[in-house]
Amino acid sequence: MKLKNIIGQKFGNLTIIKEYQHYGGRGIKVCDEWLDSFQSFYDWSMNNGYKDNLTIDRIDNDIGYSPSNCRWVNLSTQQRNKRNNRIITINGITHCITEWCEILNLKLNTVYKRLRYGWTIEKALNYGKACDNNVKRD
Repeated sequence: MKLKNIIGQKFGNLTIIKEYQHYGGRGIKVCDEWLDSFQSFYDWSMNNGYKDNLTIDRIDNDIGYSPSNCRWVNLSTQQRNKRNNRIITINGITHCITEWCEILNLKLNTVYKRLRYGWTIEKALNYGKACDNNVKRD
């Protein structure tokens, strides 16, 4: 089911529900306010940052589409707010693994390979820094 089929073609490239098991099968629904009134969805969108290059994103992925749980974000932000992201907290700071790689200037594929080889997340993320600082590695 696609939101554009529910609310009309105004946002023709807005597809938010692709596979039932990931949405309807989990109880993820579009709120009645938006289902009953395209104008309500449109007004919310215009007042909450809608732009053609943005996509609708649920802040909490376990809750449906509603004004209190949605925002307009770029694709990169939306990709970092997915259930299957690996979220890591180090020294009280939380990011998905992609963000940690960007912050630490590491290649994501390299970190994933290290993890597949059984490295701890701390070692996988700090290995490059250890090399740069001539610190002895394990």
